[in-house]
Amino acid sequence: MAGATGDGRVKVLFIAGLPHTGSTILANILGEVEGFFAAGELVYLGESLELNGLCSCGKPTAECEIWSNVVRRAFRDERDAIERMRPERSWLVARQLPRLMLQERHENERLNRYRQALGDVCRATADVTDARVVIETTKRPSFGRLLASAPGLDVRVVHLIRDPRALVHSWARVGQWGAGPLEIGATFSVWHELTRRWHGGNGHYLPVRYEDFMHRPRDVIQQIVEHMDEAPRELPFEDDRTVRLQPNHVCSGNQNRFRHGLIELRSDDEWKTRVSRPAALAVMTTSWPLRRKWGYRLRERDASRAA
Repeated sequence: MAGATGDGRVKVLFIAGLPHTGSTILANILGEVEGFFAAGELVYLGESLELNGLCSCGKPTAECEIWSNVVRRAFRDERDAIERMRPERSWLVARQLPRLMLQERHENERLNRYRQALGDVCRATADVTDARVVIETTKRPSFGRLLASAPGLDVRVVHLIRDPRALVHSWARVGQWGAGPLEIGATFSVWHELTRRWHGGNGHYLPVRYEDFMHRPRDVIQQIVEHMDEAPRELPFEDDRTVRLQPNHVCSGNQNRFRHGLIELRSDDEWKTRVSRPAALAVMTTSWPLRRKWGYRLRERDASRAA
């Protein structure tokens, strides 16, 4: 099987974290590395098939040469893929965690079928693309837990973290969940702590700060590649800050997945002049103490200095 490790499992790189932390551009750069394939947010694969969503190649997901072949390998037909790849909302919402853990304990048949489907999709994706590493970017901690327990996978985690004040500004620009600074700070604490607790106790966990990625992109990409026990001949950099991206086949994610060509990596620091002091104080209060663990301090506007 293409992409299989010595024990037959397929390596999956799960990018964990919150929305607007750079996961799409990170995955797209890694997808240019030989042996890596950026799959996108597989949690929405069934929905994309059902609603005629677009693959980043520009075709409907069901008509994309990659995903149509994945569906044929992993499922009986497209309808079977839509049904099996439809997670229950309670599995993905952090406040429903006790319910998920109860279903895990009692060997819930629906939950087991979904785990099996995740394993089938990742193995089929590795086969179709001849990838050794499949990159998954759903980010949600509960989904990461489900993916890590799917059969036949060797799941390794890159935990992507960003200054919570930057999230306040970025989420406000797009109306992310209608969340205010207090809720964003609380979500920062819950999501990151769950990710750290579930995945941080083994050697398959790598925390990466958005700010470090933007300041030293080549070094961070190299570090992640080594985290996956891979040694490619070259990385897709034109220079220290510019990457060349080819059209890809990300099944679902934000609009940045359609970007290709020469991309100059620049940190989005607009929040430093746009986030009010009361909003900054609110989000930094509810994200304490985890944000201090990652080097984000209330009196330090440039997180790179606090690392």
